[in-house]
Amino acid sequence: MDNNILDINKDKASYPERVPVLPLQDRPLFPETFTTLMVGRPEDAAVIRQVLEQDGYFIALLQGGDETKSYHEVGTLSKVSKYIRLPNNCFHVFISTLERVKVKDFSKENGLLTASYEPLLDDEAKTARQAKLTLSYVRVLKDSVIALPVNEPLLLRDRCECLQHR
Repeated sequence: MDNNILDINKDKASYPERVPVLPLQDRPLFPETFTTLMVGRPEDAAVIRQVLEQDGYFIALLQGGDETKSYHEVGTLSKVSKYIRLPNNCFHVFISTLERVKVKDFSKENGLLTASYEPLLDDEAKTARQAKLTLSYVRVLKDSVIALPVNEPLLLRDRCECLQHR
């Protein structure tokens, strides 16, 4: 396998609890997309090097206002899927953005900012997830009802009533 490609197929339960923070100045990243970043500032390149040495995960956070070191508390958990190290010590990074997260706390590790986080679902995402689970349950229930033996009078009556309500 090419050592510039990292596996992005990972179960949410196995996401790391604490990851490095990559500050963004111009544009936020949105979850469930694939995008690229040019990383040129030396401190940001150091973050990418650490991310690559670990498991590829980081939180992309917008910096507050005018070049301050304050950060927004909501960002995007992301994973490097491929990168190109450029001759001028910059990186062209291909990333998969995974989900919106809210930072719980910051700390410095090896001179770099890291954060623990929790997933952040908006109401629309919660509703969509609930609808998907409900639909899945209804499909299983429908298959169970259709699979009932037809020669049992009591079961047949219940089956007919269920099928009428579809």
